[in-house]
Amino acid sequence: MKSAIRAASFIGVSLLSLSVPAFAQEAPAEDETVSANEIVVQARRKDESAQDVPVVVQAVTSEDIAKLNLRKFEDVTSVVPGLSMGANANGIGVTATVRGVNYDVNVSGNNGTIQFYQNDVPVAAGLLFNALFDVGQIEVLRGPQGTLKGRSAPSGSITVYTRRPNLSEVGGNADITVNDLHGFNTKAALNIPVIADKLGVRIAGVVAEGRGNDVRDIVNTQMPSDKTKGLRASIRANPLDDMLMLDFAYQVVKRDTIQFGQQESVNQVVTSSAASPVTIFAKDRQSAIGTPQTNNQLFQTYDWQAKLNLAGQSLTYVGGYSRQHLASFAPSDTGSVFAVDSSGGVDFGQPTDTVSHNSSHEVRLQNVERIGGIFDYLVGALWAKGDSDTLFKSVTGIAIAPPFSTPARLVNVVLTPIARFGENSEQSYFANLTAHLGDRLELSGGIRSITYKDNSGLAVSGVVNPLFNRNFTEKKTVYQAAVKYNVTDDVMVYASTGTSWRPSTVAIGGPTGGVSARQAGFLATGPETSESYEAGIKTSLLDRRVTFNLTGYYQKFQNYPYRSSSGVYAIDRTNSAAGTVTPFNYVSGVPVDVKGFEAELAFRPNDNISLSTILAYSKGRIKDGTIPCLDLNNDGAPDIVSAPPTLAQLEADVGANNIDQCTVAFNSNLAPSWSGTVQGEYNVPLSDSMNGYLRGLFTWKGNSVNDPVNAFDDVKSYGLLNMYAGVRAPDGQWEVSLYGKNITNTFRVLNRNNGPAVTTLRGGIPLGGPVTSSGPLSTSNYYGIGVTEPREFGINLRLAFGSR
Repeated sequence: MKSAIRAASFIGVSLLSLSVPAFAQEAPAEDETVSANEIVVQARRKDESAQDVPVVVQAVTSEDIAKLNLRKFEDVTSVVPGLSMGANANGIGVTATVRGVNYDVNVSGNNGTIQFYQNDVPVAAGLLFNALFDVGQIEVLRGPQGTLKGRSAPSGSITVYTRRPNLSEVGGNADITVNDLHGFNTKAALNIPVIADKLGVRIAGVVAEGRGNDVRDIVNTQMPSDKTKGLRASIRANPLDDMLMLDFAYQVVKRDTIQFGQQESVNQVVTSSAASPVTIFAKDRQSAIGTPQTNNQLFQTYDWQAKLNLAGQSLTYVGGYSRQHLASFAPSDTGSVFAVDSSGGVDFGQPTDTVSHNSSHEVRLQNVERIGGIFDYLVGALWAKGDSDTLFKSVTGIAIAPPFSTPARLVNVVLTPIARFGENSEQSYFANLTAHLGDRLELSGGIRSITYKDNSGLAVSGVVNPLFNRNFTEKKTVYQAAVKYNVTDDVMVYASTGTSWRPSTVAIGGPTGGVSARQAGFLATGPETSESYEAGIKTSLLDRRVTFNLTGYYQKFQNYPYRSSSGVYAIDRTNSAAGTVTPFNYVSGVPVDVKGFEAELAFRPNDNISLSTILAYSKGRIKDGTIPCLDLNNDGAPDIVSAPPTLAQLEADVGANNIDQCTVAFNSNLAPSWSGTVQGEYNVPLSDSMNGYLRGLFTWKGNSVNDPVNAFDDVKSYGLLNMYAGVRAPDGQWEVSLYGKNITNTFRVLNRNNGPAVTTLRGGIPLGGPVTSSGPLSTSNYYGIGVTEPREFGINLRLAFGSR
């Protein structure tokens, strides 16, 4: 029966639910040649149809966000194939993947492979991941960025444009979602023109609550929770009849989460392993840790913009400031060594407190009217700076272990205060020139000169560690060039090339004492560079009711900062000369080649049906790069790890080096090479005052190898099907919909730790006896895992009036 239902669902979505991106943008286009049924983007710092831009750009409009019930920023990945994003468990930053390479905040800080923006202001990625409300449009650009705005980024940029006040009409909206997973999300906005056509104010907010990953602990009865509150106030002024436009926005978001790390019994994967005290299956969504991870996050942002149009030129100033305060507690007893009761787990974990500030100022000058009928230009400068101070405590447990105490009993917790401090600044100048040679040929090129400064360090118990003390200045010039040719009015071909750069990186959280020279070489890298080559075709037929786009690309990286997702076992001699076996995500600068393509097909046969599909392929490979590894058999290849090695094994293998190294040629990222989406909508008038509709969204992920040295984390291909059905007013004043996400209840384990969960102890300690200088790595019978989100059913109500 289940297979029949699943088959029927897939047939239904194939026939009815193919989709297209939205065909309208909230803000009117400045370019009058853009028709009303097209997406307008700012990919080249001016309003253009997405079909006319010689770059791969996907726009997620406010209509898409509402229609597909996208409540979290990472939900954007369901409609943008090849893009993977997720917030880190500790609440600090995100992990993102696009075009074959990862962005890891713990290595790259704010210097990501993808640069994130809010209203054109460069922002830390974590700022966007906590609330998605009152958004006008999200633009995802692929390929090297940085010669037109903002900062240099090798793989793309994501820009969130919030709604600006409407100066001529009062309006507002409310969007309420309630689901069967004990969650709700309420968003609302009110727009008031204070002085008609001159001054307007917009207030928007969000209140959301749910159970996060909805993982329950087998002993601790505390319920997981995820609570978010956000408010944004925006002001727009037009004092000189569109000659001068002024914008300002303030936003504050507070998010508090309590969640347990999901686990699975080892013997469910390795059948020869001993049984767990309580058997946990992956589908149970349970934990045996006993202590939850808690995160308390506060984000405050200001952004402002002034645009002056005069004498056929446009001068724009964009500024922003943000402050983040992130406090978290991560349990250290992930090996479930200590007994817990129903009131909670053992107070044995790492507290972390991070405060960071970022500010930026950008000035751009460009033409409004084409110079000599041929040239468009843009020149600008960016000044940005940031600082971040993180205080955390390295935690070592002292315990009485069997046979002296059964179960093990925590006697004391040794806390070593560690402070990570840093500040950086960037100053860059950029220029672009586009030549329109006749009606069909366009040549463009741009450069950016960058000066980046970094001053950061690490202090252990108040003493600065020279291993992590960095004070450097790096300079680089990057460029981009493109040619675009309109074969006909409906067919455009283009080719482009460009370079990118990212500053040196350092891995945070590794050993701080007794570090060998080889180990130190895997705690930081030099600056990364890349070269990119891309060619594509964009077509529009039948009055742009049919579009087909195809792009192929090749990108070559030098000194790409690669980290194993599962960590590498090495000897940590921080606390003693003998050392302990400890996994850590060491970093290495390696050469990487990326090849791939992206294809889009959209069809809108009439006003009632819209159909589309996007397919993406990207393969990133390390090319003979030296990485940290575990190589106990000394064959030069990383061992496939199923359990941690003993200290004696590692000592015999690596000795004073503390860590092994291998030369490899395997995947540079964890995302699947193939991915795609199928979307669509069928709508029909039910009466003069009501329309009915059926929507579908199918997101597909191909096979993924994940970490090459982890024997148990490969992921088979899978698809997630979302369906929406409802009724709405023809003028959009109200809409009611029922939806189901992952309605086939597709389940996959997406990641699995490289070996069972562990707890590092100092001791067994005999009763009345001395404390030993270092103790064993206590291994549990559970893996830490992450899985697909559960099936969700819900109802959504939207109300709107006036300017919305």
